[in-house]
Amino acid sequence: MKKNQDFHCPEGAYLLSHSVGRPLKSQTTNFQDVFLSPWAEEGAEPWGQWLKVIEQFRHELSVLFNGKAEDFCPQVNLSSALTKIIQSHQRLSNKPRIVMSEQDFPSMGFVLQNAPLDHAEISLIPADSDSTDTNVWHEFLKEGADLVFISHVYSNTGQKTPIEEIVTIAKEFGVMSLVDVAQSAGVIHVNLQTCQPDFLIGSSVKWLCGGPGAGYLWVNPNILHECQPKDVGWFSHENPFEFNIHDFRYHESALKFWGGTPQSLPMR
Repeated sequence: MKKNQDFHCPEGAYLLSHSVGRPLKSQTTNFQDVFLSPWAEEGAEPWGQWLKVIEQFRHELSVLFNGKAEDFCPQVNLSSALTKIIQSHQRLSNKPRIVMSEQDFPSMGFVLQNAPLDHAEISLIPADSDSTDTNVWHEFLKEGADLVFISHVYSNTGQKTPIEEIVTIAKEFGVMSLVDVAQSAGVIHVNLQTCQPDFLIGSSVKWLCGGPGAGYLWVNPNILHECQPKDVGWFSHENPFEFNIHDFRYHESALKFWGGTPQSLPMR
């Protein structure tokens, strides 16, 4: 449990953790010991040390969400994670119908409206509808959809949606589900053993106090084999250090979504 003295805090009350959480004082030490020292002081390349940090990040996510580390993949931000996910599954490649709320964070709408999905139809639950009411979701999903985007908590209102119930409704209608926990991770428990969407995305910049750059996605292991990410790089490879331009093989875990050269500092 972190205490007030563990954070860099301004004078007075700070009430913006829904936007950017307060930085931990330990991050200064982490920058030197975990990021800079392996790079500046060791004779070998620093990837060995940096990758240990990222593996620890995946492990901590698995503890936080009661999942498995191999099902999590670091991401730069939620927009990138969402883009990679929707381009990876065959079901979403041809005229998909996607349900989301007008209350969702605008960046998520920007992605879904502009990603190269063939003739995608975005159905928006009106902002004046009660998105905490499962009946509202039932009405939109019963008409048929390919994907439903669910924000666990809305940044503009603070309302909390019943994600387990909505995911269950989606399963009943054969709709894929994606849950956004950016506004809830760290303060509201999410148990991936009881709530099993197809995908989950989040970040550490808010209540987890991790700063920008420490985003992540989770893929339900039951559908991981169906996902063929298009936005890939050398760290999407089964062996990133193989360096054979003629032989790309997806990583067997969710790291197939990783992409190019990753960041390690934000993960600490």
